[in-house]
Amino acid sequence: MAIKNNNDLISAKTLSTLVKETYHTIDHWTSMGLLKPKIKGRTRYYEKENSMVICNRIRELQNRKMPLELIAQEIAKQG
Repeated sequence: MAIKNNNDLISAKTLSTLVKETYHTIDHWTSMGLLKPKIKGRTRYYEKENSMVICNRIRELQNRKMPLELIAQEIAKQG
């Protein structure tokens, strides 16, 4: 998915608010490679729609008692 403009990008803090997860959770998922910031610097930016879908998928799989390592593999398969 191509980024059309900076309006498609949101900060980790904004993402955490939108998906009702803590900033720490977003940070943890990012360090595990589950979420991939598009721009790095002082603030990480995430593609809004795609990142929200991934966060919801992670939570859905966690609710099924799937460990994050397997979730990472599942998400990698889906591209």
